[in-house]
Amino acid sequence: MENSGRFFRVFPDEGKKGMNKSKLIEILSALSQGEMQRLQAFLQSPYFQQAAMAVDEWRLFELLQKAHPDFASARLDKEFVFRQLYPTGAFVKGKLEKKMSALIRKIEQFMVVEEQARQTDEFTSLLHRTTFYRRKKLQRLYDIHLAQLQKWQAELSTREPEDYLHEFLLQKEISTSRRLSGLRKKDLNLVSQSQALDEYYLIEKLICSCALLSQLSFQHQIDLQDSLQFLDGILLLRDSERHEQHPLIHTYSQVYSLFRNMQDKEADQPAAYLELESLLERYEDQLPFQTRQAFHAFCRSFYTRQYNRGQTQLKDKLFELYRHHLSKGYLFHQGGLTPGVFKNIVWISLIVGAHEWVKQFLDDHKDRIVGTAHPHDVYQLNLANYYFHRQQYDESLNHLKDTYEDFFYQLAAKRLRIKIYFENQSDLLDSQINAFRLYLRRLSKGKLPELARQSNNAFINMLKQIRLPRTHNNPRRIQSLQQKIRQIEVIKEKEWLLEKLRG
Repeated sequence: MENSGRFFRVFPDEGKKGMNKSKLIEILSALSQGEMQRLQAFLQSPYFQQAAMAVDEWRLFELLQKAHPDFASARLDKEFVFRQLYPTGAFVKGKLEKKMSALIRKIEQFMVVEEQARQTDEFTSLLHRTTFYRRKKLQRLYDIHLAQLQKWQAELSTREPEDYLHEFLLQKEISTSRRLSGLRKKDLNLVSQSQALDEYYLIEKLICSCALLSQLSFQHQIDLQDSLQFLDGILLLRDSERHEQHPLIHTYSQVYSLFRNMQDKEADQPAAYLELESLLERYEDQLPFQTRQAFHAFCRSFYTRQYNRGQTQLKDKLFELYRHHLSKGYLFHQGGLTPGVFKNIVWISLIVGAHEWVKQFLDDHKDRIVGTAHPHDVYQLNLANYYFHRQQYDESLNHLKDTYEDFFYQLAAKRLRIKIYFENQSDLLDSQINAFRLYLRRLSKGKLPELARQSNNAFINMLKQIRLPRTHNNPRRIQSLQQKIRQIEVIKEKEWLLEKLRG
């Protein structure tokens, strides 16, 4: 680090004098070079400060800026930094800490400005200017900008969830303006404001409820009854004709109904799903890409849930969904695939036997894994799974690690190792099963969700049942175990266990 030795030295022990673990260093370490440059300009600007920035606070920032970004290359000695700030004064305990706190407060002001600049869209910016003109009683400019806002909303070809918020804020601004005009007998726009609020609330409530119901498919312990009953009542009272004027609300309502009725075995799920597919096709040009992306994720979630409930004939449909959504770009997030999506693509493809397709997918997308600090681990684990399904067990083992940073990878690797040892009739199988059971028992409830614990324990229990001598050549018992496995909704490696029973 250039010139850093002029200001910092290696402190020989951890002690209490080091600055590296301070909040100030933690924040600065997270800033990019560009952000540090903008922060420098911010700190130098008197606009954001109530008074001129203290000279020693500025000098402290300058000293630390020279150590950015690799503060960890040398532990920072507080006494040494103190002497750089106050070369002629004696060390005063706590004085540097006060300056560090003052600098943190200014950096946090900068963080707020950065976030506001990042999140402010054109509509919000225009609305802020409109509000400013109202407060300054510049009626001509206010009317011009208000008309621009109304035109903006009227010309929307597609509606995102935030557009419903924008509509409410626009109607609220009109109501506020009319109320402040003093003409009490005039229409205060409260009906339009109330309707816009209803639409905004309904879409946000639907989005949240659909996400929760989808999550409920995999985490049964969530209690949503009170919240869902409230939304049920709103949807029953809603005018169906007006309902269809809003494609976003209409489609989310169908998603909601689909997941809401999933527990009802009498409900016609295929018909409800076909209705959702019909709506997605009907509103193709009226729904933004990200919204269509979310709806297609609900479709995959629905079919995955049905598959896990024993409708294994749906595996081909689920595979086609993943393959189609991959080609349309619906599976990508920030230009890549998250570990969960990556794993699911490989999982369903291997279940239907699309081995060559999986290998091509792995080759094409191994550098497009996002959302994890260890993308290579994700690739290697899925590659190991591919080789397992090709019955190349030694090659599969070669791609497995002993430990993984993410304990979900750890669980998947342990299960895969057990399956390999089973296929090879290894003497190590019993010890691997017992070690896995102990590993699950030692994981705290906070670290391992209950559903994951149940599904992994179910895998172990059923494998032990399959391995019992009384299961071999016993068609009656084999049929009973097959039925039991199909009925267990939360069980890992369901297809493989059923395959072992089929012999």
